[in-house]
Amino acid sequence: MKKNKMQASKSEKDVSRENIQKAALRCFEEKGFKGATISDIAREAGISPASVYLCFSNKKELFESLQRPDLDFPSPKARVREQEIINAAREVFSEKGYAAATMEDVANMIGKSKAPLYSYFPSKEQLFDAVIEKSPVFFTLDTILNQLNNKTDAFYGNSKEEILNRLEDDLGKIAVSYLKMFDDEIALNFIRITLAEGTRNGKVSALFKKNAVEQGSLLLSEHLKNIGLRPVEELQNVSQAFMGMLASWAIVHRILFPENMDGQPDKISSQDDEMADAAKRAVCLFLYGLDGLNIHF
Repeated sequence: MKKNKMQASKSEKDVSRENIQKAALRCFEEKGFKGATISDIAREAGISPASVYLCFSNKKELFESLQRPDLDFPSPKARVREQEIINAAREVFSEKGYAAATMEDVANMIGKSKAPLYSYFPSKEQLFDAVIEKSPVFFTLDTILNQLNNKTDAFYGNSKEEILNRLEDDLGKIAVSYLKMFDDEIALNFIRITLAEGTRNGKVSALFKKNAVEQGSLLLSEHLKNIGLRPVEELQNVSQAFMGMLASWAIVHRILFPENMDGQPDKISSQDDEMADAAKRAVCLFLYGLDGLNIHF
């Protein structure tokens, strides 16, 4: 009889382990190893976290028992949900500001409870950081620059004059695309909040600098290096100066002193002309500065 009880107990434990593993598999498929928690897995299995720990000493042991290392990445579904949270947070922060906004506000915006939010972003500060890092204002610029860096073959074998003409054209596209991103009202409001919060929070200002200027500068300097400009050690500085000119113009003309922003068609046309002129000036100053700093091919 005692032996039968022991066998039954062992069988029940095996079933429990199997149920936990099935629940863990679903959680890891959705959120990846980093995003899924023991609490998530327990909730999915319909048991308490303590019951999970009776079978597995920690999350790593449970993950390894599945023998699925490919799960160590968020699934497409998880990435979509994360972006949904970030989009909602951007609107909430833009409307209420960082200090007044709450995780509950973000949850209400997407029609969820707060609990799922914390499995993606453990704190409001981390969510705010993610909104800055994944802002379309900066992400789109990175996309443009990456596309340019993938087309450097077009520069090889051409004369210096042809290369400079091509570079001028590429810089013009970067400048116009960057400045046009400041036409989005939600993006503008969020940048206003970021600038205001940055005066009180050094981490926020550092994130803004990284995404508004430094990331684009790094990619642009890589592009300049790939097309043959030298010396390499100066390219980051001149690239940062170029992105700084664009960011400064956008902040002054679109945030601090936004003129002609009443939505009238003739005003919009005027804004586009003003933006094109600003982009052209930035490109001309940049190319002129290359000669002054003895940057050459």
